[in-house]
Amino acid sequence: MKRLLFGAVALLLVSSPAYSLEGRSAMVKLGALTGEIDTDSAVGDEDLETNLTVGLEYFFRFESGLDLGIGGAFERHELKSADFDFGFNEIEAYPVYGLIRYRIKNASNWTPYIYSNIGYAIADENKAGLSIDGGMYYGAGIGVEYRDDFGLEAGWARTEFDADYEDISFDPESDVFKLSITMRLDH
Repeated sequence: MKRLLFGAVALLLVSSPAYSLEGRSAMVKLGALTGEIDTDSAVGDEDLETNLTVGLEYFFRFESGLDLGIGGAFERHELKSADFDFGFNEIEAYPVYGLIRYRIKNASNWTPYIYSNIGYAIADENKAGLSIDGGMYYGAGIGVEYRDDFGLEAGWARTEFDADYEDISFDPESDVFKLSITMRLDH
């Protein structure tokens, strides 16, 4: 009985016009990020250099304005002026995440949207006994697309790293602000 009820609800959702598939898209992002990192050590919060970030997302677009998909990016978290306590000042991270986006439909050529990401940032940095590994990644932001092709996006993201130095464990967190130019490729 439970299977029958679950199947009926799933069929209703899939056949509903609000959940009908509009298409699939890939989006390429090129942007800049800046922010700060809480090193969770004696150094405390430190500003990050402005660095380029590159991303790729693939998602399903629904007629209701909802987009669901996956994405990945390359980010460099580089300290501006100081080093971690152990002589380390740069972490390269590769976030992989699920995404949800809601497009606010209107009659103009500009379509604004809001988005949210959650996933895991892959990192593996080792130097002189200091080991930094990846952790949770999440973020949110706003964007606008022009004629479903090009756009601008602004958002915040946090990456939680795990670090070890001999017998000392600490958890640096990087908060970044990103500004990106986007290009969507429909198929």
